[in-house]
Amino acid sequence: MRVLIVTDTYPPHVNGAAYFTYRLAQRLTEHSHQVEVIAPSRSGRQEKYLQDKVTTLGIRSVPLYINNMRIAMPRLDQRTITSAIRQFQPDIIHAQGHFWLSRAVVRQAKKSHIPIVGTNHFMPDNLTHYLHLPPTVVARLNAKLWQQCIAYFLSLDAVTTPTQTAANLLTEHGFTKPVQVISNGIDLEKFNPNYDTQALRKKYRLPKLPIVLTVGRLDKEKNIDTILHAQAQVLPIHPLHLIVAGSKNGSATHHLHQLAQQLKLDQFVTFTGFVPAQDLPALYCSAQIFVIASTAELQSIATMEAMACSLPIVAANAVALPELVIDNENGLLFSPHDHEQLARHLLRLLIDKPLLQNMGQASHQRIQNHAIDTAIQQFIDLYTNLSKKPS
Repeated sequence: MRVLIVTDTYPPHVNGAAYFTYRLAQRLTEHSHQVEVIAPSRSGRQEKYLQDKVTTLGIRSVPLYINNMRIAMPRLDQRTITSAIRQFQPDIIHAQGHFWLSRAVVRQAKKSHIPIVGTNHFMPDNLTHYLHLPPTVVARLNAKLWQQCIAYFLSLDAVTTPTQTAANLLTEHGFTKPVQVISNGIDLEKFNPNYDTQALRKKYRLPKLPIVLTVGRLDKEKNIDTILHAQAQVLPIHPLHLIVAGSKNGSATHHLHQLAQQLKLDQFVTFTGFVPAQDLPALYCSAQIFVIASTAELQSIATMEAMACSLPIVAANAVALPELVIDNENGLLFSPHDHEQLARHLLRLLIDKPLLQNMGQASHQRIQNHAIDTAIQQFIDLYTNLSKKPS
């Protein structure tokens, strides 16, 4: 099958949607499907390149100044987009968003009567907080963004989301068609609890203390300040070292470093910066607890990776995280922004070693249903069914 994937965010962008899209293209290729990707170029110029056996057409783009992202300018390359679709002759188009580039490809696909699948990774909250607008303005803007999102996805042949929570959000905002839930998936061979952590501990100079780990962009909606405040409450009672793994380009980086200093946590926090993919499994395995305080997760690949490495999860009771974390089973949930409750949960796990171990084992068991190959096969089945339908 010939699958054309269009996305408004793609590596080297650092976010869950970009990572998922890259991995989807790679895995479909491994399953002997022909795949091409249309994405924002890595520089201002149009480009075409081969990476991991996947051909990517980079459409001219400009810096967005958010997490080092770039936004494509498809009107400048509309002929190129049209030609790329005509030459590749896809059986299916899979759109990973609803912004300018995805819309440009979808418009052309409809002219050619090519079936279109759309996956929604979007929540307005992940975007509007960067604008620093009054709450009433943000509320109106969020409503408008949801309206545009729903109208776009209603025009497609099939729509997927990574969780039931994400599907419910679409429905709550006016989506009236069926939504198929397909997990982002996790590579259970790569992420497992059996890594030797000695070299990684040496590389990142980790102390011989219990490790609490959080992984993600250093941005406002990740609420890493909540974790730092919780750590400050736990430290007088029980030792622990916090690892904050995420690119230093995040909008909250400076604030978080300042906060760590104000709370006198300098010796008890490691800000790793961007962690190479080959280091991630051992990094998870070096920790005793994984914590995520984000309030804008439609699934959370990092949480799934931690679960695959048998870590108990302490998570904000927000959006889709409770689909992964069952309270008192494979982890503990805390009210968003409540650093005191988070501190109590961390302390409970640090003190109760059998509970920590049992919850870690439960995490590993629960994540087995999210194997990446299962997710990829669900997408292939969806593509196949759509391509067989008369246009």
